[in-house]
Amino acid sequence: MESLRAIITHCCSSEAGGYTPSDFPLARLNQRELDELLKGARNLEDVYALAPMQAGMLFHALYSPDSAAYCMQTSCTIRGALDMGAFENAWQHVVRRHPILRTAFPSDHGSEGVQIVHRDVDAKISSQDWRDLSSDQRATELARFREADRTRAFDLFSPPLFRLAIFQVGEDRYECVWTYHHLVLDGWSAYLVLKEVFASYGAFCSGEELQLAKVRPYADYIAWLHQKDLSGAEVFWRQTLRAFVRPTRLTQEAAAGNVPGETGEDGEAYDEERIKLSATETTALQNFTRQHRLTMNSLVQGAWALVLNHYDRSNDVLFGATVTGRPPELAGVESMVGVFINTLPVRVQISPDEPLRSWLSKLQDQQTEQHRYEHTPLMRIQEWSELSSRVALFESIMVFENFPTDFSLRQQHGGLQILNVHSAINENYPLIIVVDPIPELSIHIKYDRSRFPGASISQMLRGVEMILRASVAHADSPVRDVENALSRFLDRDRLRTHRARKAANLRKLQNMTGKAPRVSIDGNGNSGN
Repeated sequence: MESLRAIITHCCSSEAGGYTPSDFPLARLNQRELDELLKGARNLEDVYALAPMQAGMLFHALYSPDSAAYCMQTSCTIRGALDMGAFENAWQHVVRRHPILRTAFPSDHGSEGVQIVHRDVDAKISSQDWRDLSSDQRATELARFREADRTRAFDLFSPPLFRLAIFQVGEDRYECVWTYHHLVLDGWSAYLVLKEVFASYGAFCSGEELQLAKVRPYADYIAWLHQKDLSGAEVFWRQTLRAFVRPTRLTQEAAAGNVPGETGEDGEAYDEERIKLSATETTALQNFTRQHRLTMNSLVQGAWALVLNHYDRSNDVLFGATVTGRPPELAGVESMVGVFINTLPVRVQISPDEPLRSWLSKLQDQQTEQHRYEHTPLMRIQEWSELSSRVALFESIMVFENFPTDFSLRQQHGGLQILNVHSAINENYPLIIVVDPIPELSIHIKYDRSRFPGASISQMLRGVEMILRASVAHADSPVRDVENALSRFLDRDRLRTHRARKAANLRKLQNMTGKAPRVSIDGNGNSGN
């Protein structure tokens, strides 16, 4: 009996404790590995393995620890009488609700990697009063802060991996900047977090009982991943990438005139170009996809493949595509918060003599088949390919936004109005195509200025736009006709751009000298005195 009392006393003492592998089965660690990882740490809730996308991002983050790659940022304007106390409580409530917001990532745990969930973490919120600044000063300071905060790396072992800053710019007007690491949230999850924060804020301000549906922890998704057998995925990806030995490159034609390491006048290494179709054009594309049982995603991917085909001069092209990664068979997955997306290679073989709509249908069938293996880690896919591990599979990726339709933040929350919502991300690819299908189809490209001039990116976008229009009008034409039309279109576009640049330079020269030089421009856009 005395021995039993001694054991009970020891278990209740502050010196007792420690964890065993059975406490964290999803971590797949032995006792020695667990002890080395935790080093006697307390205040832990869980330890588990990484999702595929997290593994890739963590690899890049640890390779360049001072880099701000994968830092994401959402900013907005808040109009109304903001109660800072209630706002902070709302954020803290959401942090307690979702384990991923209390998660850290150790840097010294081998190639597989794990994530550690802490029990208690304080939300990091700062506030400043800018009401004494002029409107121009506020705009300058806000732009400077956004850029500085977005390019400031996180300490991955110190949760939470987000920062929130509030700047009061008027009696009832605030600027909000939320910066977070992509390791803990994808775009879908970020909007879920914001939606819950403002719902919680409204309840706290009104004194009502907060009613948020129970959500599953991110660990449930990791457990689901552990049940996946990758043997079938290996067969699929080896077959998909067989004989693909040269990555698709956007040639010197696209990057002509650029200087390596060049940045813009504002110091930004990346820039954006965008197009937006009219409501009429968007409706025509929607009708076209419904008529031929296609998705808008397949249509835009096909258009981008033809643009790559033009620049790479190859009928076998490959680019990356981001998938949502939320398995429908996992109940409640649509409201779970974490990182579910994955980036996968999309190999497209151009069939010049095949009717366009038939070729697009085959591309969609390929996507459907790939869906079964979309949770495969990209690093494993790279290993199974025939490319060297030192050569990236692709340099451009496509992100097709498909958030739930009720994700709008532009509504009243506790007397607050949310305006000017803007998101930005520091990516790890030289060219990212983002497609937003609603309400009007818009496509924007974020690109590395050291690789591509803005004029070339604009031409790529206009090429995509031209193919989308041609798809509706010439669905039964062979792909070759669309390829030829694209080449003629881009040739004319480059000629117009070249002539416009020549004319601008001549006007600049005239302004400098006060004399108009005599110039002739031939049919190829070449000029001479």
